[in-house]
Amino acid sequence: VEFIDAYELFRKNQDKYYDVYYQTDHHLNIRGAYYIFEEIVSKVNKDGHNIKIGTLEDEYNIKSEVINGSYNRKIGQSVEGKKEEFDPRNSLICCAVRLIKEINPKYVLLENVPQQLHTKIKYNDTVILIPEYIKKELGASYNFNKETLVMAKDYGVPQFRKRVIFIGNRIGKTNYHPKPLYDETNYVTLGQGIERFMAMDEKTVRTEAFKNLYG
Repeated sequence: VEFIDAYELFRKNQDKYYDVYYQTDHHLNIRGAYYIFEEIVSKVNKDGHNIKIGTLEDEYNIKSEVINGSYNRKIGQSVEGKKEEFDPRNSLICCAVRLIKEINPKYVLLENVPQQLHTKIKYNDTVILIPEYIKKELGASYNFNKETLVMAKDYGVPQFRKRVIFIGNRIGKTNYHPKPLYDETNYVTLGQGIERFMAMDEKTVRTEAFKNLYG
């Protein structure tokens, strides 16, 4: 497995890769995500493939192939929320499902905290868990993965973050669970994760490319 270090990618191409984070948090915006996608395709093509992609504007305007997203992570069903059993905001999953049914993409990815596995919503005058709702509404059209829990530490990220990810496709393919790359014998610690930054000159970090992050 070849890893792509997005930080190094942006740092080495500061003139090209600017404004890649949202103004309000630490997540990549669509521009940053596209640049990483572009790098992945470049490396794959070096192995003999011939994958062609459009410009940033072309790729951004593709709306019928993939829908991915999250819904209501911080309230109701999160450990940080009030844990109200029928918080109406938990039903935001219904909006995501309605959008999927209207656009009918080939691929679907729905991600949220593990508590969603036990979160109830009201559905057709009855009470149902979110995973059951997703399968009832989309199961006839999409094949979904059976194993949904993903732990960041299993893939080299130094944190105990857990996420439940539903991956579906309507082209008859099996969605395989990503094989863990790490275990109790070699998990990456936080110290190992930030070690390469410890000796970095502060001025090197505070570049125009990262003004939104460090600003």
